[in-house]
Amino acid sequence: MFSKVRDASKIALAYLVARLNAGGFSLFDVQFTTPHLLSLGAIEISRTEYRKRLDAALALEADFRAADKVFTPQDVLQRKTQTS
Repeated sequence: MFSKVRDASKIALAYLVARLNAGGFSLFDVQFTTPHLLSLGAIEISRTEYRKRLDAALALEADFRAADKVFTPQDVLQRKTQTS
């Protein structure tokens, strides 16, 4: 990722994660983990576990445009800092 403003790509990724969750997506393959991805909920899993999760994710109804909410920056930040 790249951006004209420092860390803007991190905000864009956080927004994407919120949007995918709202649309019913359950799997987002990031290929490798970074501290930022870990803070957004990324975890490392085995190939076997990934295949199981992929099969389950493909069986779900998900729609990127289904979210009926427009996320504000506060919404995205709250998800990142929410502890419950």
